[in-house]
Amino acid sequence: MTEIMSPSTEGQIDKAVAKYRAMLTKASKDLPSKAVQTVLEMSELASAQSKLFVGIVEAHSKTIVRRATVDRTRSQNDALIATGRKLHLNESVVKTMPSARGDIEAIFVNFGRSVDCDKLDEELSKLGLELIVDPQGLAAINEDDPAFADDHQNGTQWKDTEGRYCYVIFRAWRGVGVGQSVRCWDGFWWFPCRRKLAL
Repeated sequence: MTEIMSPSTEGQIDKAVAKYRAMLTKASKDLPSKAVQTVLEMSELASAQSKLFVGIVEAHSKTIVRRATVDRTRSQNDALIATGRKLHLNESVVKTMPSARGDIEAIFVNFGRSVDCDKLDEELSKLGLELIVDPQGLAAINEDDPAFADDHQNGTQWKDTEGRYCYVIFRAWRGVGVGQSVRCWDGFWWFPCRRKLAL
């Protein structure tokens, strides 16, 4: 069963900072003071360090969190185009894509095994999660981080008015697909989820 990674505690962050400090202290005798000061004044330094840390943690985790601001004034089709990915779209299915509101925060989960479409909600529910059915929001996440789907192919599903499963997927090699009649998801797919509200 996939385990949900708990948020980093203050103690864990303190430990990470202490390790980092110890490594820098050890290396400091070989670092020229003027160059160190120049690097410290670079605005992108903290962001680059944070991304490296988060990336390594994500590589050892079965869940990944992504957030994105979503331009809800775009059409669904324009949201897919804005990702800059190669389009493989069934236009009639694009018209059935559900709409949502606001920005998106998603916990991406990977089961490491195939999951039938009609069992996906049940499997996620066992983890205390529910699928986010927001193709436009998912597009925004993949637009913000074009390399995300290279290592974490992701998608979501919904039913059309005739009860057929439809999907939007963001694949490696910069592709995005919208289609119909998916019977199951292979084990490499990641699904955008939110925690279920307690009743």
